[in-house]
Amino acid sequence: MNPVKNFAKSEPVISAATISALVAALITLLVEFGVPLDDGQQTAIQGLVAVLAPVAVILVRKYVTANANVVERARDGHVLAGEASELPTNTHVREIGELDARD
Repeated sequence: MNPVKNFAKSEPVISAATISALVAALITLLVEFGVPLDDGQQTAIQGLVAVLAPVAVILVRKYVTANANVVERARDGHVLAGEASELPTNTHVREIGELDARD
């Protein structure tokens, strides 16, 4: 099994490293477009992001269910089987609002 694919299923939230990389790229872009940030200011911003990004990820992660744990999901008025279902993923189970599956 592909370990990267398994990691993506169990860790669906954006990582702190991704947030830090995005901020670093944004700082570079701003400086190139003339925003006056000296090296010390850039380092201070990146340091602050390095501390706050993991906290943000931790706070958001509690609201996320990994795809590998989803039994059913709703889409376009239908309930479909999730990856943790006994049925193949995305198999139609029932209409939203119905309690029992219909054959």
